Amino acid sequence: MSKEKILLISDIDGTLVTPKMGMPAINVETAAKLKAAGHYFTIATGRSYKAAMQYAKKIEINAPVITFNGAALYDYSKSKFIMTKKMPQTVVGIAQSIYDRFDEVGIEVHTEDDIYMIRNTDLTKRHVEQENLDFITSSIDEIANINWLKVLLTAPPDVMPELERYAANLDAPELDFVRSGIPYFEILSHGVNKGTALPELIKYLGVKPENVYAIGDYYNDVGMLKAAAHTAAPAGAPDDIRAMCEYIARPVEEGAVADYIEHILDDINK
Repeated sequence: MSKEKILLISDIDGTLVTPKMGMPAINVETAAKLKAAGHYFTIATGRSYKAAMQYAKKIEINAPVITFNGAALYDYSKSKFIMTKKMPQTVVGIAQSIYDRFDEVGIEVHTEDDIYMIRNTDLTKRHVEQENLDFITSSIDEIANINWLKVLLTAPPDVMPELERYAANLDAPELDFVRSGIPYFEILSHGVNKGTALPELIKYLGVKPENVYAIGDYYNDVGMLKAAAHTAAPAGAPDDIRAMCEYIARPVEEGAVADYIEHILDDINK
């Protein structure tokens, strides 16, 4: 197996990087060892390809990235999308109903190249400032006829449970709703997640499915963790996420990804 190429794909937030510390240097150093051995390393994220670029450059990925929580694959080396999955038109009415019902919920609509800010709350302001993202202020009607890839909702802790209940009771089988962080709630096309994008990435790279490794820490990583042959989670991940995984890595602050890479290299070099 050591002579066959492997693919390691990592979530970003809470796995590869931390909000306070950024990306531990040991992750960069150890990922370089994996790539030097002839293997692939890349990232899977809810972010757009533009927002993920700073992390992709820092750790020098050598394979396309899964972006928008699985709605797209982007190849930085060729500056193009390999795959996109646009949302059904019914999402427009769903987004409008959420806008009308929840005054405190921030709403961002993400397309291939742009973010449209439908309602800018304190939480959405913090999101775009932390990620240094540009956006276009818009109404839902103004962008109803362009291709959406995902909708990002932000809600305060006291509003989120009601928002989740509302989404659960919607008659929208063509859409999926998923928590992607403490203040974040996303709308995606049904069946779209990091895990459904993974087979397309595997095919593109020509890697055997049994040689695919994934590490993630949160519920938007579940699809990816189910799709990969080998899995890990950082020590600080929720109990049910850790229970899904073969290997529990060090906490993210101590280089969870580096720890998993060392484990992988030890295993394949036996």
